Amino acid sequence: MKKLLLLVFSVVLSVYSVIALSNVNSRVVQIGISTSGTFSDYEDFLIKTISDLQGALTSRYSLRVMFLNDEELAKEIKENRLDLVIAPSSFARTYILQGARDIASLDHENSTNTNRAESSVFLVDGERTKATTLQEMQGKTVVTSKEFGLSGLASLLSTIAEQLKVKPDNFFKDIIYVPANLSHVLRTLKEGKADLAVVPACSLERYSQQTTDDTGWLRILLPRQDESLSCMHSAAPFPGITVISMPSLSPYESKTITTALLGMDETDGMTWGVATDFSAIDRILQNLRNGPWQKDFSQTITEFAKAYWKWFAAAAAFILLLILHSIRSEFIVRKRTEELSKALEQQKLLHKEANLANRRYEKLQKISVIGQMSSLFAHELRQPLNAINCYANGLRRFLKNPEKAKAFIDKGIEGIEAEAERASAIVEQVRNYAKNKSSRQNQQDLKEILQRSIADFQTTSVGDMPVHFMDHGGDHVIRGEEFELELIFTNLLRNAAQAQSHLKSAVAWMEVSNVGPYVQIEIWDKGPALSEEKIKEISLIGDSTKAEGMGLGLSIIRTLVQAHSGEIRFSKSEQGGLKVTILLPLITSKNNQQEEQNAQNNKSSRRRSFR
Repeated sequence: MKKLLLLVFSVVLSVYSVIALSNVNSRVVQIGISTSGTFSDYEDFLIKTISDLQGALTSRYSLRVMFLNDEELAKEIKENRLDLVIAPSSFARTYILQGARDIASLDHENSTNTNRAESSVFLVDGERTKATTLQEMQGKTVVTSKEFGLSGLASLLSTIAEQLKVKPDNFFKDIIYVPANLSHVLRTLKEGKADLAVVPACSLERYSQQTTDDTGWLRILLPRQDESLSCMHSAAPFPGITVISMPSLSPYESKTITTALLGMDETDGMTWGVATDFSAIDRILQNLRNGPWQKDFSQTITEFAKAYWKWFAAAAAFILLLILHSIRSEFIVRKRTEELSKALEQQKLLHKEANLANRRYEKLQKISVIGQMSSLFAHELRQPLNAINCYANGLRRFLKNPEKAKAFIDKGIEGIEAEAERASAIVEQVRNYAKNKSSRQNQQDLKEILQRSIADFQTTSVGDMPVHFMDHGGDHVIRGEEFELELIFTNLLRNAAQAQSHLKSAVAWMEVSNVGPYVQIEIWDKGPALSEEKIKEISLIGDSTKAEGMGLGLSIIRTLVQAHSGEIRFSKSEQGGLKVTILLPLITSKNNQQEEQNAQNNKSSRRRSFR
């Protein structure tokens, strides 16, 4: 019925225009009306609007009305064939650069603000999906109608671009377009062919009033609350149907038409008002790269190059300079690299020569050490040989009465064997020094070495000087050569005994403790008091504390301590005599200590009990 009325109205206007054209002074106003979107909801009101406009204009004017879809309307606007356009508000913003100006926008009973008269609503099947966000709709299928215009897919895609900050072009798996009939849209959604439906705001309310179809299964996605728009909606509201004047309309004609529109009485809850805020429309067009923003995103490479050729030329020159600089830098780097390589080879050669010189120096140093130690080793050998001689003399006496002296004979033989083994070890150590086979990387239990040193000293020394041994606890595991370590501490005890030879009751103290990463061994006696100058001489040059001594013993001990990465210090003891402090680096890994100790236990070594 409405379409029939629209047809009759168009015929009447055409007849009127033909009659008006008979007057040579008549002005024909070309009016284009969009039939897309919610046109059917406002059809009666728009027909009344055209009738009122014809009445407002004088007899000198006639109206020629064309009902067009969006594509046809856009073509007429671009070809400047229209004076007045009645279409969705997006047309006013899309063709603003062509001189389009809004003069009035539609108000209706569901809106209290002309700026927020229309929107769109996103619908899902509440019985089939629990989705509550647009993110969950990615990769799904959406159903709408092309004739819904800005209140359809455009509003949805703009919302996706704004909220999710993504390009909406390929957001959905598929888009189904149906006729601009809400029943078609809802049926497609209900049948499961689509996951989301987009329809104009207020259309669902009108549909519920006009039909008895059940809509309880529908659920609104992203529902909004806006006091200006009482209908259910999901997108930001924007101005509705807008009357747009084109540049061909004179100021007088524009004023007359505007006055007539704003003076119209309300019809079916609708009237014309003035919209002042089109920012929501602008955001939609910008997000979708349409209207004034379309050119910004669709400039061809040629246009862009023409506009910015100077910058391109500057950038190309800069890149060329960078390439030249890179080539030059590469040449310089290659040249410097060759020079550095030659210098490195020269340095390696010098380092090799230095290593050879160091080895020669170490060999000479070893020979020097052996020369210093020869007198000490001679003295060391004299001790076991004297002990062997004493054991032999004792055995000779006991052999006169062998039955009573069997136990003493066995002990004497064991003593001779032990001293002979010790003498052999001294000789073997001298050979190792000569052959450079001395190893100081073996793990040693320093406590055992100290106890053996005390036992060896008391076995071979003349007299009976007690040694008070104190251990403050902890694992005293170090790396070193067993014989050299025994030699250090045995000679220090022997020096302590000789320093107290004038005393009737000589005594020495030995104390061991862990100090940080080192094990500290202190040996002192109550020998004659030493002056600070004498202590300084001993510390600097290893001078002997004995009047007849040559200082070789302390010098060798210092060399052996330093060879074990240790440190030796000399000071005055509280009893007045010399106090020697030795620091040797500890081994912290107990596992390595146990492995080395097990390997060392498998070797044949002498074991003497502490007396």
